Amino acid sequence: MKNPMNRRFLRELRADFGKYLVIFLFIIMTVSVVSGFLVANEGVKKAYYRNMEANRVENGHLAFNVKPEKSLLEAVESKAKVKLYEASFFEESRGKETIRIYRLGSDVNKPELTEGRLPEKKGEAALDNLHAFTRGMKVGDEITLNGRKLTITGFVALPNYSALFKDNADLMFDLENFAVGVMSPEGFDDFSSDHVTAGYAWRYKKEKATDKEKNEASGKLLDAFREELVSANTEIAQRMTAGEQNLTMVEMTDYLPDYENKAINFAGEDMGGDGASMEAFLYIVVAVLAFIVAVTTLNTLSKEASVIGTLRASGYTRGELVRHYLMLPLFAFLAGMVVGNILGYTILRDFMMNIYRSMYSLGEAETLWNKEAFLKTTLIPTAIMVAINMYILVRKLRIGPLQFLRREISGREKKHALRLPYGIPFSTRFRLRIILQNLPNYITMAVGIIMAGSIIIFGLMFQPLLDEVSRRIEATSICRYQYVLKTPEEANEDTAERFAMASLETNKADYKTDEISVYGIEDESRYVKTDIPKGKILLSNGYMEKYGFVSGDKVDLYDKFADKTYTFTVAGEYPYEASLAVFMNPDEFNETFEKDPDYYSGYFADEKLKSLTESNIYMVLDKNVFGSFADQLWKSFADLMGPVKWFGVIMFVLMVYLLAKQIIERNAVSISMAKILGFSSGEIGGLYIVSTTIVVVLSLLLAVPAVDWLLRLIFKYYLYQRMSGYLPYCISNDCYVKMVLLGIVSYAAVAVLQLLKIRKIRKSDALKNME
Repeated sequence: MKNPMNRRFLRELRADFGKYLVIFLFIIMTVSVVSGFLVANEGVKKAYYRNMEANRVENGHLAFNVKPEKSLLEAVESKAKVKLYEASFFEESRGKETIRIYRLGSDVNKPELTEGRLPEKKGEAALDNLHAFTRGMKVGDEITLNGRKLTITGFVALPNYSALFKDNADLMFDLENFAVGVMSPEGFDDFSSDHVTAGYAWRYKKEKATDKEKNEASGKLLDAFREELVSANTEIAQRMTAGEQNLTMVEMTDYLPDYENKAINFAGEDMGGDGASMEAFLYIVVAVLAFIVAVTTLNTLSKEASVIGTLRASGYTRGELVRHYLMLPLFAFLAGMVVGNILGYTILRDFMMNIYRSMYSLGEAETLWNKEAFLKTTLIPTAIMVAINMYILVRKLRIGPLQFLRREISGREKKHALRLPYGIPFSTRFRLRIILQNLPNYITMAVGIIMAGSIIIFGLMFQPLLDEVSRRIEATSICRYQYVLKTPEEANEDTAERFAMASLETNKADYKTDEISVYGIEDESRYVKTDIPKGKILLSNGYMEKYGFVSGDKVDLYDKFADKTYTFTVAGEYPYEASLAVFMNPDEFNETFEKDPDYYSGYFADEKLKSLTESNIYMVLDKNVFGSFADQLWKSFADLMGPVKWFGVIMFVLMVYLLAKQIIERNAVSISMAKILGFSSGEIGGLYIVSTTIVVVLSLLLAVPAVDWLLRLIFKYYLYQRMSGYLPYCISNDCYVKMVLLGIVSYAAVAVLQLLKIRKIRKSDALKNME
């Protein structure tokens, strides 16, 4: 025989349609975003790994100041069991852009053609597809490099540049001002650039499976190069002593294994981290929604207590009642998941895919049915929702039938109401009673508001944060230009001041490796205006903040080229936001790094040093270089921040509406009685709606320190450990003001709907419930 209680489903759905509609919309919104993200994420991950495997990405690369002898390279290959491939390149400027061109023909880092054709003759080049898209280039366009015109024959994706990092020390990739490309061997040689770097890529003869194996193999390769370079340079020194001219000592200027290369790994790590973060976000939101549904279901049990008591006395089991009261929320939940997944696999998938394509160079990517994403966005959230609601329903329905009939469903002895001072005005006391009687609803509402506020702040914070980063970089800049030279050279300009520089790495456990610029600063420097205590160092303020150092701490920094660790004592910090840096006295710098007393690496200057030989300039650091981090970070995430902000606003509205609606419905009899006593709908709204308004406003104000505390934890224990470089925690107060105002304006719409609901409650409702 059919269960007669099933006839109630349609009636209950009509009576509480708003509640189930909110659950339905809430799940659609959340699941569609996460599903679309996970599907797109999986598609681009497959494209990323396919490109690396099919096009033989390097196991690492290195560079020299001059091209080494073939015998040196062959000896290293034999000792380290690697195969070395020539990977020479040159860099030329095009306005603010830097374009790095490689020679075609190598058997590693082969380009994947995404449009057009590869260059075949002189005067032709193919550029990275992502930079070309960002700059609006088309096949057939011409660009001018070093006064020579090149025709763009096609666009490519290089496996060793899935993220466009110009330098591994850069905090962020640069889509607008850095590009890579390829030319035919004939075209490359004909171009005759003054900025050719003698580069080589290597692959191990036996594939290394883990980072530990790669690290050991990389160490052996570096040791082999050290041995051969010592031998080669000893021979060169002897020949120079014998009077031979035009000889140069061979020095390694770059060495980077693949597991440390941001241009190779950043995209893959970002995709993996993004997927885990989105899954965690989904499960947290579903858990909060499940508790909200449970609270609303408990309100329904309270309203239908006598009916439940009668059903239990008539022989209905607790299991039947649990299934009945779980059915409609579960139906709304599952329906929302179906629609959410459909949207996720269509509209939202394309949106998320375009975000990835605007950030990474991955070649062709396609999305297919993803059973893992379906499991994560459907089965696991459903299990969370069912588990939480079943636990609460089973626990509540343990109460006996007689207690339900008497409406004694609290599960504990009835307590006297909290006595409030008589000096408090009636309306204030009434509102306090409403808040106390509906405390579980209001606590759940406060938690939801804090969560929604966190999402809103996340969508609002980046633009002002990055503006502040740019301002700090400019305010704390050492000078207008930093010139780093290949070899020492005198500068004639009066503003030029020498400095020495070395590059070391951090090796702190649980943190990603950071590249640290170590400066040897001249005594009484006109640019670095501070005293550096003897035997100690100063750290840039970002370095101090990120790693939590204080004066007196010991800092270990590693030189991977010399396989040596240096230990320094921290004297304090120096305000410098452009990079993570160490400042030392010049004599101690030269002693530490075994340099000549008059050694220097470059110049600080407040004007362009035109007296320097252009081909001897390794790089120039100015505000455009340092500020590009903030600009690029914003351009990468700008399209995502708007939707994130409005997602938080919609989440806030739906959550507050659902809980505020339950409070009105739970007190429907009291509202009806108040109407009988002569209170108008507006006056009743002044009691019930104002009570909710007080909680909402207080929750929004509480969300300010709560969100600030939460974001500080995320920066300190998550972001700083996962990212290279430094991003200061400096959330603008305007963001919190906007969050509160958005919450209040959004709640105003909810309050109007609740006032309309109060007006619909009839006086006769009180007379029907005279128990």
